[in-house]
Amino acid sequence: MSEMQVAYGIFKKSSLNIDPDADDFYELEEEHGCHYVNVDGQLYSFFCLADIDAHGFSLLIPPSDQTRFMCLWYNGGAGIHEVVEEVIRKSLKDKATEQDPVKQYLTEMSERGDEQARNLLATLPE
Repeated sequence: MSEMQVAYGIFKKSSLNIDPDADDFYELEEEHGCHYVNVDGQLYSFFCLADIDAHGFSLLIPPSDQTRFMCLWYNGGAGIHEVVEEVIRKSLKDKATEQDPVKQYLTEMSERGDEQARNLLATLPE
């Protein structure tokens, strides 16, 4: 029966050589105690940190240096792998486009033809 589902967890790059399309994939997940998903050619593992009821929950989220995710979805159209794959892809895209505000301002000014901003931008590290 299809229903709403919630996942709260963390993800990280995996160095394992696992094919998510292999027949024994789910057995490997059970053996390793996590889920795996391939995002743009890179394998990631993800772990759920709490069992959450989609009909209502309360959760204390302690500070952490790890990126955490929370997903709510109707499982009639997608499973946890597809949903978390999209979250990881979004996280990677957000990190790739994050930019220091000063650098962002100088880039905008440089694109408008400001030579001084272009020169300052050239001195900043990548």
